Amino acid sequence: MNDKDELLTLSWEHTISCEVMQLGRDYLIRLSGGMHTHHHHIGAVSTAYYVNPVVTSDVDECIRSMDGTCLTQDEIPISMTASDKDTNDRLNAGLAGASSEQIYTMTHVVPGHKEAILSEPMALEAAKRLGTTVTVVAGIHYEQLQKHEIDQVVHAAWHVFHRALSEAL
Repeated sequence: MNDKDELLTLSWEHTISCEVMQLGRDYLIRLSGGMHTHHHHIGAVSTAYYVNPVVTSDVDECIRSMDGTCLTQDEIPISMTASDKDTNDRLNAGLAGASSEQIYTMTHVVPGHKEAILSEPMALEAAKRLGTTVTVVAGIHYEQLQKHEIDQVVHAAWHVFHRALSEAL
């Protein structure tokens, strides 16, 4: 990054805020921004959480976690993605090891919003670093940005996020 890019990032950072709040053993992170506070909103919400590997049980017709808990189809999240593709493949095949936990994310996006490109990887990174469940609520809005400006805003948002997360540790 050159000096000009660094100055642009710093100028965007003044319009982006990130707050890390501890809720018991878990964390809630609010990432918001825009030229005016009325531009702050909820565009996407992502939760990253640890679970024990699960295997399919033909006998019980349920998904059974490695600790023996039987989950019915209604109890299994509709949209789950593992942080490790190989582990996800093994989970789907019912071959996961009994002792490892995996991090999964669930994301909800308000139609027409793109903040999930920030909320999901941020929730995943924060959960790994904090070792617990993390929810990131993101809403950043600027009027009529060019592609290079969007890249600058994304870079600035990550910088603000990393600074806030470091302070929380």
